[in-house]
Amino acid sequence: MLAALDWILAENQREGSPYYGKIDPALVAFSGHSCGGLIAMTAALDPRAKVLVLEDSGLFKQPSAEPQPAPYGLGRQADEPDDQE
Repeated sequence: MLAALDWILAENQREGSPYYGKIDPALVAFSGHSCGGLIAMTAALDPRAKVLVLEDSGLFKQPSAEPQPAPYGLGRQADEPDDQE
């Protein structure tokens, strides 16, 4: 994730890139689903991160960093639409 962030921020500054000037580096967010949530948690320790979103990642020990507010979604069967015949 951090390699992707480095790349997109470099593209944001490279003239001729389709991303040139379109990325606000002050608004970096990381998100992950399931095991990807663990990767996102680690990536969010980067000082450029402003938001972390976890989805269905379970409960894990928080990384050693100053706690920050984070949206957390956990789906369940009741969230699925009813079968209508």
